[in-house]
Amino acid sequence: GRRGRVRGIQTHKQSAKIGMPGTRVAANISGINHESIERGQILTERGWLKESRALDVRLRVVPDSPVSVKHRASVTVHLGTSETLARVRLLDQQELEAGESGWAQLYLQYPIAAVKGDLFVIRSHQGTLGGGEVVETLAPRHKRFDAPVVDRLSVLVEGRPDEVLLKALEAMEPSSWKRVVEESGVSVEEAEEALKSLLERGSLKVLGEGEVMGGTMLYSGRGWERIIEQSSEAAASYHRQYPLRTGLPKEELRSRLGLGGQLFGRVVGKLVEDDVLEEEGSLVKLPGHSRVLSEKQQAEVDRYLAALERQPYSPPTDIEISGELVAGLVDEGRVVRVNQDVVFSARAYEEMKSGIVEEAGAEGKINVGRVRDMFDTSRKYALALMEYLDQQRITRRVGDDRVLR
Repeated sequence: GRRGRVRGIQTHKQSAKIGMPGTRVAANISGINHESIERGQILTERGWLKESRALDVRLRVVPDSPVSVKHRASVTVHLGTSETLARVRLLDQQELEAGESGWAQLYLQYPIAAVKGDLFVIRSHQGTLGGGEVVETLAPRHKRFDAPVVDRLSVLVEGRPDEVLLKALEAMEPSSWKRVVEESGVSVEEAEEALKSLLERGSLKVLGEGEVMGGTMLYSGRGWERIIEQSSEAAASYHRQYPLRTGLPKEELRSRLGLGGQLFGRVVGKLVEDDVLEEEGSLVKLPGHSRVLSEKQQAEVDRYLAALERQPYSPPTDIEISGELVAGLVDEGRVVRVNQDVVFSARAYEEMKSGIVEEAGAEGKINVGRVRDMFDTSRKYALALMEYLDQQRITRRVGDDRVLR
């Protein structure tokens, strides 16, 4: 993770402008003390390589190995000039005899910098046991004897560039194409051709606008199908549980999908574009879903709204009405619940909010007493309203006063 500047390079004590593969290269670096550098460390471009404690590998035991390699065997791993103790976790066999090959994970005692295709050797105190090729770095823990895992690793080693890239995306999605290419080990030229093929086949789902090779995020076809399934089931489950509400709060869907805010916005945008969901303000719902009230429920709603309008700034708090009906009115934007007890009609709330914003803007501040007098209400309602406006980041409390944010 240390950064420096290369002032010059040499090959066999001769100054050079470029170091070719297979040649010994010395780099004169400013900004890094040579005493802080250890054998096994790697000089690379900033932001490209990451250290890894777990490697997926294709492991081959040499024919003259003194012992077989068993699951959870302790070995020493040699990769490049690095050396570290590790534990072998066999994925498709219980034991590898001399001359046999298999899929494995190496759990390293100390992290090392490696890339797909790097070669390694494993040894024990009895001698050299075998070696192989790194298939994937920063590897997640896999189930043993899991056919899809083995199939995926096989594709990463033997598959066409488009197959390798798609498998790499499936392991890290959603991801940018740039990161997929870096992690897969496929050349940029092959990656560009593979991208065209995957897009033509509909094997990728692109989120957001812009160049796919740039900062847009991608899902594999399978990954996007899972998002559709999870989102549709979440909305359907919410409709079944709360038939009188308009739809599922976006924040609840975001939590179920486990996505960050910016990415979630792109996902919802694509789901709406593809007619998987419909969007209504802060809610989402299945296309065509609408709440249908019985005559009795509609009469209950009408009585409730009329009661709120009769005393708009001091609405009664003891009206008998189903909580689900009130929640549905909140969803529709017909009422605003400022706390557990106090609910204003949407018209009254907007009038009070506008009056408070205007007064606070003109005077520089406003307090609960002034709000109470402005709307001829009680402190109970004025305080509830002001606390709600604080929560909505319209006002901010300073001592006994409020100021506009």
